[in-house]
Amino acid sequence: MNRKVLLLLILCNFIWATNPLMGKILVGRFTGVQVAWIRYMGAFASFFAMAGVAVLGFGKKWSDFFLWPRELRPLLQIILVGLGPFAFSPIMQFVGLETAQSMDNSVLLATEPLLTVWMAWLVLGEKMTRNHWISMAIALIGFLLFAGFVGGGAEISFSFGLFFLIFAQLGEGMYSVLTRRLVQNHSPLAILGTGLLIGATTLTLFVFSFEQFPDLSRLGRSGLGAALWLGPLGSTLTYFIWASIARTVDVPTLAITLFIQPVVGAFLGYWVLHETLAPMQVLGALFILAGFLYLSRKELRVDAH
Repeated sequence: MNRKVLLLLILCNFIWATNPLMGKILVGRFTGVQVAWIRYMGAFASFFAMAGVAVLGFGKKWSDFFLWPRELRPLLQIILVGLGPFAFSPIMQFVGLETAQSMDNSVLLATEPLLTVWMAWLVLGEKMTRNHWISMAIALIGFLLFAGFVGGGAEISFSFGLFFLIFAQLGEGMYSVLTRRLVQNHSPLAILGTGLLIGATTLTLFVFSFEQFPDLSRLGRSGLGAALWLGPLGSTLTYFIWASIARTVDVPTLAITLFIQPVVGAFLGYWVLHETLAPMQVLGALFILAGFLYLSRKELRVDAH
């Protein structure tokens, strides 16, 4: 992993860390399911617009942006990419945010690396190296301090919504694992486009069946900004970068960089929404960052040789 890849991974995680904050802005005006639809319909609309410009103006083909494998296994995998991270996960996340603090979601984001590594071992057979184990151990100590399991540092509001947030991490972890396999034979751009198409279609059917479509006139300036951040920036761009990097970087390394998110997200919740941030969480954040920096240093050193 070179410096450019590392910086791109950090960028993705910084953007994703703000998603709970942006989601909290929108769930004050819409239901959790409606917010999920706004995010991924916006993501798909921006992707489709980009693809349309490329096809009509630059001679590209629609097959460059959408993938329909003929083999059953990759077809099922791409369907799961659409249903997991782009439909199931956002519904769980934003419904959970209706009753939980954005900081609660930030803390629970630390469970995503654990689930992702476990799924990578189960599905891909990728195992953690000695450096992965050391980095993960340091970060986990930080997580335990950060979440208040050691020292009583955090004050997580254990609500019903918290369980939805936990389940949301399964769908997010699924993206890293499935795209890691798919990008070995297919374009990251086409994988993303098909996943967003499936996800946006599923969310549209879900909203049509069980909710009502959101009144977008209620967005306002701050809501529009949050929607654009969650969709085109926080989904389309970042998921494309992540899928592209997954072609050459193993899932355990990708997963450990995810520990950046709860640290950034919790501090944003403290500064912007004035949510609780205990001193023990600050100590936990330092451990998490130490674990991330340890692995980053080792990976950069390996790349240099």
